[in-house]
Amino acid sequence: AQAAVEGGHPAIAEQLLLAVMPFAQRGPQVGSGGLIFAKPQMNNRPIMNLAAQRGDTQTVQRLLALGAPVDGDPAEPHGNTPLADAVEAGQSDSVKALLAGGADPGLRREGYDRRSALEVAVRAGDTTLLRTLLAAMKPDALRAALQNPADSPIAQLLRQPGGQGAAVLRMFADAGFDMKTLDASAIRQALESRDTALAMMLIEAGVPVDPSGLDA
Repeated sequence: AQAAVEGGHPAIAEQLLLAVMPFAQRGPQVGSGGLIFAKPQMNNRPIMNLAAQRGDTQTVQRLLALGAPVDGDPAEPHGNTPLADAVEAGQSDSVKALLAGGADPGLRREGYDRRSALEVAVRAGDTTLLRTLLAAMKPDALRAALQNPADSPIAQLLRQPGGQGAAVLRMFADAGFDMKTLDASAIRQALESRDTALAMMLIEAGVPVDPSGLDA
């Protein structure tokens, strides 16, 4: 099934996928307990991630119907969630299929350089997919995704240079994010990223300004 998805043959993959598939397999290796199965990989992607990344919604929907976890195996050591991979590849149909299946845009796996789907969209400056992700999130889920001020999609937005910072932040605000929860360091970061439009937006939104911290 993995090879069929890799080869771009979703109809064949659909015939090979079974409800009894061990979606959390662990890869063939011989041990004292006999044969231990591991998740088959191709290009370091589990089959759900691979299908999402390729825009193969037929396989994504088939996997979900068979009971595969929509956010992927939480113990998977080889990358982000299927939704994050779909966003990174710009596959809007995969994104919509995964969201319809209950995928969490704010979920980030533990590990170095892992990113949630929200963070991937912010990093890419993909306002279309970001709008889709935010529209699918409930207020509590959005608050949870933004709760760490030093390590969240908002923090990433403030750190990265680019001309869409104000537009992206407005999307978060429209989704329920309160810009007044930020402080003067956010304005400083926007200025250091040479995003004056974002800095002005923060000031106009009522983010407190500390003159002594912004005179550089």
